[in-house]
Amino acid sequence: MSALVALSGGALVAACAVLGRVPNLALAPGTFLALFTVAFVCYAAGAWLLRDARGTAVTVVVLAIAALTRLALLPAAPSLSTDAYRYLWDARVARAGISPYAYPPDAPELAALRDQHIFPRLNHPTWRTIYPPAAQLFWSAVGRVAPDSMLALKVALGIAELAALGTLLGLLRALDLPEGRLVIYAWNPLLLVEVWGTAHLDALVLPAVVGATWAFVAQRRALGAALLAAGASIKLYPAALLPLILGGAGSATALGAGRGCRRARLAPALPSRGVLQPRHHALAGRQPVPRHRRSPRVGRLGRHHSPDGVAPPSRGDVRGRTDRAERQRLPLVRVVAHPLPDPGTLDTVDRLHG
Repeated sequence: MSALVALSGGALVAACAVLGRVPNLALAPGTFLALFTVAFVCYAAGAWLLRDARGTAVTVVVLAIAALTRLALLPAAPSLSTDAYRYLWDARVARAGISPYAYPPDAPELAALRDQHIFPRLNHPTWRTIYPPAAQLFWSAVGRVAPDSMLALKVALGIAELAALGTLLGLLRALDLPEGRLVIYAWNPLLLVEVWGTAHLDALVLPAVVGATWAFVAQRRALGAALLAAGASIKLYPAALLPLILGGAGSATALGAGRGCRRARLAPALPSRGVLQPRHHALAGRQPVPRHRRSPRVGRLGRHHSPDGVAPPSRGDVRGRTDRAERQRLPLVRVVAHPLPDPGTLDTVDRLHG
């Protein structure tokens, strides 16, 4: 197996090295797709071979191949996307004492800042910048150290991505997962090209998202929320993980905490009235409605339609016997937990979930 791992890792490094030497990948789509396909085949082989591998030696091999692939792409000028040139432009505008949000690049007010290296490569020069303030602060700081340097920008973004790599290794160990699974991230050709070849801003978001995941696994919810907020201040998509903050016990289920949380997720729905089948009315604290007393509209497509064959509660019953919290939860229970299994089937649910 070690020979196959070395072969797949070496071929991945070679593919990245050739990708880094192509002057303009956008003008050579056939070459790019061929090399990218080779890189993905090598990546898939490595991920399969090392999926259950553990130990320091495995970690060293994975990190060594990861470092070589990144170094191979570092000197390459971005060609698949020109977003990085907009980063340099915004930093230049900020150094001139002008807000990057004030004018688009082609505005007369910025004519003195235009050159023949960065300005011609800008996409959408008629648009004001779309990047959040935290991102602006980052590349403004890089620009003050090395003005208009693409290499310096790529190094800074690369450091952030390496921080995500190290955090992910720590997360795998915290979850007692094989270190070989680090390959899924570390050798990913899409990540390599987008961060180390094209210098995309997503590199800054990665350590925040991975760190937030680790924080939630460790039950440090405040830290996880802070990291997600930091990531969302750079790009908005980390906000998609907000259910981990707002979901209470359900957030642990989202992270695979185990069977108990699945049971807890179903249990709060049990006391709700009006959507339970007849055998559950004892749990809800009320008696089932006899058939001869049920509304004649039950089963019809009227506004009182009840899909479970139980008469819906009257408006006075809801107001008099259900507190405010239950009334607010009632629509959610109708959507999520209807029809609800009886308590004796909860163990079956657990078994089906593994």
